[in-house]
Formats: sequence, structure tokens, C-alpha cells
Amino acid sequence: MNSKSTKEKRRRIPGFTLKELEESGKIPPYTHLMDSFDHYLAGEERKAKERAANLLPAVDNNNEQSTD
Repeated sequence: MNSKSTKEKRRRIPGFTLKELEESGKIPPYTHLMDSFDHYLAGEERKAKERAANLLPAVDNNNEQSTD
């Protein structure tokens, strides 16, 4: 007969953290857990990177054209 400890060792499932699973690509990043301000900051960082790469023109709200 097997002892209880042997059965427990055999049944033990390896544990993984969410970060390890995200980095390995097993699960998608948990961006839905971010609050709205984190989403805003992530969007601003993305826009800044795109502007730096000249993919998006800089937004200029003071660019009013007058018709003379």
C-alpha cells in the first residue's frame, strides 16, 4: 500500500504565477483588470511612441485658420 504522502506527491500540480503564464504566451495579458486611468496612461504612451515614429501627426488644437 502506498502512503498518503506518496499519493500527495504524485497528485501535486505545478504552480504557475499569472506573470509567468503571460510572459510565456499561455494566456493573454490581464489588461481588463486595469482601471480606466491605467488604460488612459497606456494609450498616451502608445500615442507618444507613434508620434515619435512619425506615424501620427502631433495634435495641435491652436491651429485655427482665419479667413481674411
